[in-house]
Formats: sequence, C-alpha cells, structure tokens
Amino acid sequence: ELTQTCENFLRSIMQQLVNLLPEVPPPLQDLYVHHSSGLLRPSTKELTTCLITIISGLECPVLLLGDAFDECSRWNQLWDFVSSIARSNCQNLRFLFTSRPEQYIGDCIGSLNIPFVNLVQCEGIASDIDSFIQECVWNSFRFSRISEEAKCKIQDSLMSRVNGM
Repeated sequence: ELTQTCENFLRSIMQQLVNLLPEVPPPLQDLYVHHSSGLLRPSTKELTTCLITIISGLECPVLLLGDAFDECSRWNQLWDFVSSIARSNCQNLRFLFTSRPEQYIGDCIGSLNIPFVNLVQCEGIASDIDSFIQECVWNSFRFSRISEEAKCKIQDSLMSRVNGM
C-alpha cells in the first residue's frame, strides 16, 4: 500500500498532536471506542472532524505542515480534508502545504479563497536552485572524478528539468 494517502497523513498528524498533549483528547477516545471492534477503521472524514474538534479545543496555536501534496495517491480524499480545515474557521489553526504546480491543485486551492504562493513564478528561485545544483555538482566528493565537461552537462540537464522545484 502506498504511504502517500490522506488517511496516513491524518493518522500521522493525530499521533504527533497527541504525543504533545498531557492526555488523549475525548474526541479521539470516542473515535477509538466507536471503532474498537477493529472491523472498520475510521474514515478520512471522521479523522478530519476529530482533528478539527481537538485543535479547536486547544488554547495554543497549531500549525499543520504537509509536503508534496501532489504525490497523494487519493487526491479526492486529500482535497476533502484541505477544504474541511480551510472552511472550519478554527481560529488557532494555520496550515502550510506544498505541492508541485499541478493545474487541478491550483484550481482547487483557488476555489477556497485562501492565500497561496506560487514559487515557480517567484523571481530568483531559478538562480537559487542553480546555485544549489552547482554547489552539489562541483563541490561534492561523489562528483570529484567527473570531468568539468560532464559536470556542466549534469548541471545543465538538471536545471532544464527543475521547473521551479
């Protein structure tokens, strides 16, 4: 089974959050009791509702970070999660998710009327990436035996395919 699922992302968030709390929050206890037979695992919707309820009950700010959302194997479930938390109006919740600039993701995020930053269009990102690649290729022990011509080809090839990432 692929690990890049919304369900696994939510389970990871829950585990990290609960590890920081002095006790297991009642909404998570209730979810556990409801599914204690083990026949059915909690749905993504149930996990999302539980997470929002827990975060809403906290007095401290919570920041959710998620990387590579374009790699999720079940985008519809992930989209349901993102739209649920965006619409939850949870005052102490902030989130930052990253993704490659896929059209369907941009369309979805745009429909939520939430802020987003397109790094591909940010000035200077290409030169930062080029500097990083140059540093790796020219100063890495792994490439020490490669000719300068080959290093230039590697650098050019990588830069032609990075597309802001």
